[in-house]
Amino acid sequence: MKARRRGVLQVLRQRHAPLFHLLGKTSARDVDKHAAIVQAGFRLKDRYGVMTLEDSASVMELEVVSDFMPCGDHDVVICRVTQYENFTEDAQDVLYTSALRAAGYM
Repeated sequence: MKARRRGVLQVLRQRHAPLFHLLGKTSARDVDKHAAIVQAGFRLKDRYGVMTLEDSASVMELEVVSDFMPCGDHDVVICRVTQYENFTEDAQDVLYTSALRAAGYM
């Protein structure tokens, strides 16, 4: 995101909970995330020039509109949503942190 000043955010579904550690706690510098996702039985689809989960709940294309602010081991940045696609009407199918806690992922 720093180099291109754009990114893609996908909203996960309940069935993606087993991918939580891979997607959120590992770096693509250390792990081939695409291969691991496919090996776990999920399919990928190109959206906005980035590979996303084919069955994600929604996808947003983001444009960076602020400076990057260091915050621990991450940076914080403000983005504008430039495009958005929603693939589910079922809010119960979206993966919330409460479900991750209940399943022992957090």
